[in-house]
Amino acid sequence: MSSLKVYGTPFSRAHRTMWMAKELGIEFDLVSVDQTKGETKLPDYLKINPNGLIPTIKDGDFILWESLAINLYLCKKYGGAAAPANLEEEAQATQWSMWALNYVEPGGVMLIQNFLKPEADRDPTTHSRVREFWGMALDILEAHLTQNKFILGDRFTVADVNVASCMGPAMRTGYDLSDHPKIEAWLKGCLTRPASSAARETVAAA
Repeated sequence: MSSLKVYGTPFSRAHRTMWMAKELGIEFDLVSVDQTKGETKLPDYLKINPNGLIPTIKDGDFILWESLAINLYLCKKYGGAAAPANLEEEAQATQWSMWALNYVEPGGVMLIQNFLKPEADRDPTTHSRVREFWGMALDILEAHLTQNKFILGDRFTVADVNVASCMGPAMRTGYDLSDHPKIEAWLKGCLTRPASSAARETVAAA
């Protein structure tokens, strides 16, 4: 049994944390907590995450919630090829994570919430509303990826995990990114990495 426990399910924001752990080669146990079944509101879970959301991690006795913060913590503690190499890269990874949380994540939430509704109940204006919301943010990222293979330069890091995971619903919901070809190629490359796929296949500990 690993000292690192990840609470959530593979098809939730917990995927981000499992993906990061897989990229870093960290062993972990998945503790199944299904938000769709109300399990995040149970008293025992609220003791470790009063927000009633997933993911949460327990690393030994240390408890942490918020997926992007968790990923930055795992890199800081365990290191590895996807971790920032120095203070400057660490600051940039934090910068882009905060940027994604503010300017990308809400649009992704809009897309996935609409997509998960029965087809007859979906709002046909969602994609256009998300396009308006993302607006300049996608132009900023497109320009950045025109000059850089990945978020921090020439190698894949936690910054890519955090930003791509916030934008991930675009691929799942068929959002048209053809007018931002660098983002489209980068996002597909990130989300189809072996570690991302392996995280989706993670089975909860018995």
